[in-house]
Amino acid sequence: MNLLVSKAPEIFMFLVVSGLLITASIVTRRWSKQKVDIIGKRNVLFIVSGILILISLGALVVRGIHWGLDFTGGVVMEIAIPKKVDGDAIRSILEKVDPALKSSWVQYQEATTRKDSIGNDAKNPHRYLIRTQAMEIETGNDEQGKKKRDKQALFMEELRKAYGSADKLRSEMIGPSMGAELGRNALIALVIALGLQLIYIAIRFGNNVRYGVAADIAMVHDALLMVGIYALFGKEVDSPFLAAVMTVIGYSVMDSIVIFDRIRENLKLAKKESLEVIVNSSVLQTMTRSVNTLLTVLITLFALYFFGGSTLRNFAFALLIGVTSGAYSSIFVASPILVIWDQWARKREEKLVAQRRAALAARSQEKAPGKTVEAPVVDEDYPTVEAPVGAPKPLAAPRKRRVRAKKKKR
Repeated sequence: MNLLVSKAPEIFMFLVVSGLLITASIVTRRWSKQKVDIIGKRNVLFIVSGILILISLGALVVRGIHWGLDFTGGVVMEIAIPKKVDGDAIRSILEKVDPALKSSWVQYQEATTRKDSIGNDAKNPHRYLIRTQAMEIETGNDEQGKKKRDKQALFMEELRKAYGSADKLRSEMIGPSMGAELGRNALIALVIALGLQLIYIAIRFGNNVRYGVAADIAMVHDALLMVGIYALFGKEVDSPFLAAVMTVIGYSVMDSIVIFDRIRENLKLAKKESLEVIVNSSVLQTMTRSVNTLLTVLITLFALYFFGGSTLRNFAFALLIGVTSGAYSSIFVASPILVIWDQWARKREEKLVAQRRAALAARSQEKAPGKTVEAPVVDEDYPTVEAPVGAPKPLAAPRKRRVRAKKKKR
């Protein structure tokens, strides 16, 4: 009962969000029945996406990225205490030692039956893994004068005061060089994923690179929004965040492929319709499926966010942003890009055809009207007269008839 009361705000928010998501599903179904012209409003949709990306870029420039311990380095420490407690309780002790350690990562490992040096069961079976900033030895002041304080030793003392006993099983330092290597590998993995997906989608849709480029633009849109919103809210970017980005990329590209498949089918069925009409009808036909899939995922992610604890909360938050952006971009970004590209290609082809026709007309004019012919010489005292092509020919002098003499009859 006490747990239910303590989680009452989270339960209320979860129910409110679930109701909003169900309402969105009903509205989307009505849109598909009313044949709303989504592609016709692509300029408005692009403006919305542009504003969101500008906000994200502004947050990156002004606030910057809050890199986690995986990138900046720190301490990984494993402890054992006599009872199982919430991670927030251990974080509060870390904050008591140093307020900068408030955002430390704490994960419950398991309850083990460890043995002490004599062979008896250990007093502290519950193990926790802690990742935090470097807990170096620093100089502090007290009544007796200056002395050196070890934050790890102070932390263990506070744990023993709170729970009676505590053991430090191991402690390791993570250097910033490992974080730099992790970031470099993550960037390489992202570039490889975008390239392979571009090739795969292009081959799947008949060696047409337009589909792959549209899907990749949507994925870059999602990644920028995720990083920008994390910077805006001051969230920590760590290895779970990178895992969330890769997950969102896979979700976004599969959602785009579903719409592209329907476009390809409708192109075969409605050959007389324009691509804009076909893409709009395809988006409406698949929108209910896309929104329902999104709602199913969001309900699960909101449950993780509200009830999963602080360890899973950041990961669920990243997925909430990315999955929502992925569904939006596959419908309102990737699909309109196909229409814009097709219109640009048609205008370019028409321009090239007009240029070819103009060149052919110019060549034909050079061959016909520019040529001249020579008139016959009438007299040596007069200059030669040139007559243009097509001028009437001068009449020739009448030929004299030969009169045959009649033979005399003998």
